[in-house]
Amino acid sequence: MRYETEYDEDNWPIVVVRLPAIPLSDEEFRAHLSRLTAYYSRGRSFGMVIDMSESPPMPASQRRLLGDYIDSNTEKFPQIKCPTAVVVTGDIQRAVLQVIGWLTRTSYSSHPCMSVEAGIAWVRDSLRIRT
Repeated sequence: MRYETEYDEDNWPIVVVRLPAIPLSDEEFRAHLSRLTAYYSRGRSFGMVIDMSESPPMPASQRRLLGDYIDSNTEKFPQIKCPTAVVVTGDIQRAVLQVIGWLTRTSYSSHPCMSVEAGIAWVRDSLRIRT
């Protein structure tokens, strides 16, 4: 069981983010979004695999923050593409992912998947990374 958010950059330009099994406070969630924004500041397209498989449902306040984060970075960094695979294991997590898509004003490329490995494969394909 994870108690902290983990960021794995070993496969850059793919980042694997594993969310904890406990809820993040809004302050912790804002810090998490700031960390993700820093990847955009590197100036090149990248992809993320967000592993939500152990995390509790995201509260409405954080869904709104996430929607704003997506819109802000899409507008601020239009040249940077960030395909995002999201590891979800249940219907509630899938519904949350769909709601986040509805909350964004910009195009948001995300893909639900069942494992980190499947997410990495999808992001590699989206970024056209050869292995």
